[in-house]
Amino acid sequence: MPIVKRSKNWSWQQPPKATYSSFFRTKTKRAYIASALLSSWLGTYLDLYFTGKGWYTFPQRPLAAIFPIHILFTTLGLSAFSLLFLFIMTKLQPWQRSLFVVALSFWMALLEAGAEAAGWLIHTSQWSHTYSFIGYWLFINIVWRFFRWMCF
Repeated sequence: MPIVKRSKNWSWQQPPKATYSSFFRTKTKRAYIASALLSSWLGTYLDLYFTGKGWYTFPQRPLAAIFPIHILFTTLGLSAFSLLFLFIMTKLQPWQRSLFVVALSFWMALLEAGAEAAGWLIHTSQWSHTYSFIGYWLFINIVWRFFRWMCF
């Protein structure tokens, strides 16, 4: 039985339930953002490393005078793809995740070969697309492990 009743003339109102800062309060949302930033950062530095070593080049890229890599893909594209990837991975069972990572790595290696055929990317003659498969597999696992670490 309540002892004190709320007055009908009380002018105090509760703040709105959803604010901009409440978006960053949950661990999962922060994990998504941090993982997207990690994938963008990691992808950028890996591309810088491999273009610096001469393993591949990007003949068609924005801001070619400034960056030796495709900066829009590594900053925006990888972030968007990693968010989509993480969202899908959270919906899968553990055995499905393993199959999805292998299939996605294989698919990315095929897309890389297609980008090479389209002229967006040029590999050296020593490059094997098996390197791409293994590299994407490692990259995807690092991003997933980081996301899981951030969530728990």
